[in-house]
Amino acid sequence: MAVLSGMEITAGVVTIIPMIIGYSMSIITLIRYFQKKKILLLLSSIIFFSLVSIWIGITIVFLAAAFGLLPPSNTTYVFSYSWAPVVLGITWNYVTASLFKKRSWLKYVILGFFVILGALYLYFIYIAKDFTVTTFPDSIYKDSSMGTASSIIIYIFVVSILLFIAPVYLWVGSKTNKKLIKFKSFIIAAGAFLFGIVIIVDATIPLEQIIIVIIIRLVLLVSLVCLFLGYITPRMIVDKLEAEPKQEGALDDEQKETGEPVSGENDY
Repeated sequence: MAVLSGMEITAGVVTIIPMIIGYSMSIITLIRYFQKKKILLLLSSIIFFSLVSIWIGITIVFLAAAFGLLPPSNTTYVFSYSWAPVVLGITWNYVTASLFKKRSWLKYVILGFFVILGALYLYFIYIAKDFTVTTFPDSIYKDSSMGTASSIIIYIFVVSILLFIAPVYLWVGSKTNKKLIKFKSFIIAAGAFLFGIVIIVDATIPLEQIIIVIIIRLVLLVSLVCLFLGYITPRMIVDKLEAEPKQEGALDDEQKETGEPVSGENDY
């Protein structure tokens, strides 16, 4: 079994912890989907699962070294996580576009756009193998870089988080007078913004910068908690925000569960 350095162990552990939490959130949300049969719960589960799977390559490398197994090949390393940003981008943008109730066609336009981008990206990675992988000197970890076309597509996915998803939820929160919808919208916007920053910084900082890596992973945890509280708001928070007597236009049980705007309100 290989002897791992302190940096390698720390980098692996601080990566695995958010993944375990993210997968747990995904499982909890999936269970609630089977209980409630609400499509947003299923889509939220997919969002949580694909979001943390972006770091599955690093985790595989770390676990292989920790248990004395052969490291994954460069191709396996890239293939293990390259599907995740595509699934995340398609699902999250579709969910966000679904908030525009009076423009229901928009979600299908957004869906089609990102499906096409995702298909192109998957072609470049899995068929054309438009990437290169290098191993850090004196380290078990690898660094991958995509070709120009693949990189542009990834940039578009990241930009959509910062310039579409986060702003739309901020907009929804600012337009509603319902406390629960405002809470959900603002905290999802915060989680989306933090996650976008995490992706940008994580892509530019090598794992040797362990202090920065730890900070980024902690920010990722905060982002996950924000998104979970926004999409799967605990009942105690729901009850507190909806404590006042139900008035005309108040949220029904389904809207409390899904966070969808009240009909006639926020119908953009």
